[in-house]
Amino acid sequence: MNDEDISTLLWRLENGEVSEDESDLDEDALDYYDNVGELQADLERENQILEEILTENDGTAPDPPLIFDELVENQPHSNATPSLRDLIWKKKNLDLVDQAFTFLGCTDYPPIIMNLSTPYQYFSYFFDESLLARIVTESNKYAIQKNINFSEPMTVLELRKYIGILIYTSVYHYPSIRSYWANNVRFHPIADTMTVNRLLIMKVTYPVNILNMTDYTKYEQ
Repeated sequence: MNDEDISTLLWRLENGEVSEDESDLDEDALDYYDNVGELQADLERENQILEEILTENDGTAPDPPLIFDELVENQPHSNATPSLRDLIWKKKNLDLVDQAFTFLGCTDYPPIIMNLSTPYQYFSYFFDESLLARIVTESNKYAIQKNINFSEPMTVLELRKYIGILIYTSVYHYPSIRSYWANNVRFHPIADTMTVNRLLIMKVTYPVNILNMTDYTKYEQ
């Protein structure tokens, strides 16, 4: 406030136009500018003062600390993630331990296995006549237990055909089981071996009863 403003305020106080409380508020109020030039000059002075402060600090003042810095420092070191800077990479040949890739099992096979040459011979070695006969016996027993009036027992020959059909269907995929017997897309290796009705009966009626074959230790694997 200039001298003229002070004189005007004192005159108003003497005449009772302004109370002392209001005068305190006026003292804290912002100054009013008579023209735009005074406002612009005042703003330029404030900018100049701010630039002088920044020049004195020269940008060396430390940044305020981050809030989570303290939280990270207080965490136990056991849960800290190892820094990638601790990893040291070296370019060198990979050292291989020969023993780690060496087969340590028995490589000596009996002559009966070494003489096998065809897939059918390998299959017959594991699925010999005794195993197939046991599967037929237990499957027929299961079918009779489920239906005492059942009168179409399975034979070893039918079991061989059934296994062959399963192998074929795992390689040649048709939309449905009956499609293998369809006239336009008939698959003769299956359709000429067994009727579709007999195959469906065997598929539903003859699940292999493994529980009664535990004495066949040769085939547990």
